[in-house]
Amino acid sequence: MPGEAAEDQGIGENAQRDETADGHNLNTHRVHCAQCVFTNEMCPAKLECPIVCCPKQCNSAMHQCKVSEHLAELCPLERVACINANYGCPVVLLRRDRGVHLSQCPASVLQCNMERVRQLLPLTQRLYLTGTSPSGCRSDQLDLCLAFSDQRRWAQKCRQPEVDNGLLVYNEEEGEKSLSPDNVLSPVSQECILCKQDPGSQHLHIVGAMTACDGPISPAPTEKSSALPEPFYIKHGLQVSLTTEFQASHRPKTSNCVTVRCGQLLRREQYNDHVRICHADVANSMEWMLARCPMYLQGCDATFTRVLPGNGRLLYSEWLDSLVLRYDCDVPPAPMDGQVRTLTDLPAEVLQLILAQLDSASMLALSSVNRQLRGMTRRRLIDHGIVEYRWTRRSDESVGWIPAGLRWTFAKSFEPVQQWMVRPTSELCDHIRTCPYLNPVVHEERMPVLTFALPLNR
Repeated sequence: MPGEAAEDQGIGENAQRDETADGHNLNTHRVHCAQCVFTNEMCPAKLECPIVCCPKQCNSAMHQCKVSEHLAELCPLERVACINANYGCPVVLLRRDRGVHLSQCPASVLQCNMERVRQLLPLTQRLYLTGTSPSGCRSDQLDLCLAFSDQRRWAQKCRQPEVDNGLLVYNEEEGEKSLSPDNVLSPVSQECILCKQDPGSQHLHIVGAMTACDGPISPAPTEKSSALPEPFYIKHGLQVSLTTEFQASHRPKTSNCVTVRCGQLLRREQYNDHVRICHADVANSMEWMLARCPMYLQGCDATFTRVLPGNGRLLYSEWLDSLVLRYDCDVPPAPMDGQVRTLTDLPAEVLQLILAQLDSASMLALSSVNRQLRGMTRRRLIDHGIVEYRWTRRSDESVGWIPAGLRWTFAKSFEPVQQWMVRPTSELCDHIRTCPYLNPVVHEERMPVLTFALPLNR
């Protein structure tokens, strides 16, 4: 019995010694895995952690214990999800191609923040046009179509309730806005130490922000605007100016102007062309692109396009509320037998080839025709579409928004215009000679011209 006890004790000591050695080797292995960053650092023979190459053949060598970490974090040949996978992009690609993919990612959506500033008609003229409904206009009259679009946005904005700020509070009893008392600090005065100690001194910020008048101060009253607007505005029911103005964002806007933001959602690859064409070349150069008769305020609707895209015409789509490009093509006449063939009669392969040549705005309009075309255009969403979150308010009492799913759609952009064509202005000159609204001044008697050049004896 004593011999068996001694033998059992020896076996237990050996097992404990082996566990201690294994634990020591395991701790050494962990320390090695946490610090092995050089390929020339060899592991002890007992650890069995040799240097291997990447299984994806990316020409990287590492210790075997780092293979899984290399594939998960570093390997450029490993197929991973897009950076915007949490925002709806379903693309799986090589890690080295993720940076290039961002410019074409459907979830990399940008919003255009370009603004258009238009002057409002005087209040008396707007009251005169209150009951007048806006008249229709041709889709090629871009200035008038954009003016109607800005007027609709301005009217929609006026119907929305305004958010109270620091200086204006809503008086429920009087139903109008009034200045808040002196103890209510404005957003600018909230950062001022003097205003925090003495709220009554916040008027100094308002005085300091006032701009000086450049012209001389005259007590003479200014002329009041005419009670009736021009015949052009009466005819079309337009309450904003036809032309746009450019004002710097840091300058305060006057009370009689309307600022409309574009707000279109675009893919990252489409943003540059949208700003260059729709805003720089068209909206800000409308007077140069579209020539109107000088008597347009009297009611003449004659317009002449001076600048055209080299491959089509720019039109305004009221359904898209955006500019579109219509290509120049000869449409054959319909057959006499009455059998008109449509796009749905074409094979699916041919239809896919046609869709590959269309821009985003064309596919957005085509997807609203019927279910068959909508299903065909759905396959092009990753290449030409955008995806965004749809948000809904929380159902509980807490304030906030929660995502309610993803929404796929096409952007309202068209193919970039690479070349512009300038047309001659002879049509406008020929029209002025026969314009029915032209009322030239005819002098029946001879009028002296350049009287300073006449002899003194006369």
